[in-house]
Amino acid sequence: MSRRKDLTGKTFGHLTVIRDDGKRANDGTIMWLCQCDCGKRVHVESKNLLNGRTHSCGHIAINDLAGRQFGHLTVLKDDGTRYQDPNDSNQIRVKWLCQCDCGKQIHVIGSALIRGLTISCGHVLSANAKKHVVELTSKRKAAPIGSKLAMIGDRKRDDNKSGYRNISIKKTRTGATRYLIYVGYHGEKHTATRTNLADALVAREKIRSKYWPDYAEYREQKPLNGEGSK
Repeated sequence: MSRRKDLTGKTFGHLTVIRDDGKRANDGTIMWLCQCDCGKRVHVESKNLLNGRTHSCGHIAINDLAGRQFGHLTVLKDDGTRYQDPNDSNQIRVKWLCQCDCGKQIHVIGSALIRGLTISCGHVLSANAKKHVVELTSKRKAAPIGSKLAMIGDRKRDDNKSGYRNISIKKTRTGATRYLIYVGYHGEKHTATRTNLADALVAREKIRSKYWPDYAEYREQKPLNGEGSK
């Protein structure tokens, strides 16, 4: 077995390696704790330091989005948070403090703004998400169990903060917002988790359409309007 290369104290671009603090990537490789010259600390794999792919905490590789508008959101500033994608430990994301035109302030990952995945604090669906929901619910799907139309019109719970039935909002240990989808009938439970409301609504419509055989007809009569009432 080859001996690992100790990168402690070495500098790669704007990053200085502090130590191996035990963090590992999904494949078991070392994630070195590094400090950026802007003061932020991040974990980076050896190969990405050595090949130059990662050379800062992320503040160098991104465009300055401050002042730009994305849908109903206006970017105020980089909030200083660096987020590592759980599906790709090599990707370092930057979060931005944004203000919605409704007055609420939220923190959004830059890529979600640029790609149009997040266009409001959650009170408005993106056009793409609404289009996808309509496409999904326009098709009738057979299923072993289901719900009558009377059950679809159930009231959302008083403590529901998402504004949509079958969707609740939870916080992770790190403070990140997660949207939990829960659809159940006849003792069967069907769940999913998404990071934003638009994706949560799409997931909910998929589950409802699959397990509620009368749901497509219901949606034809009462299309999803993005107002937070369904």
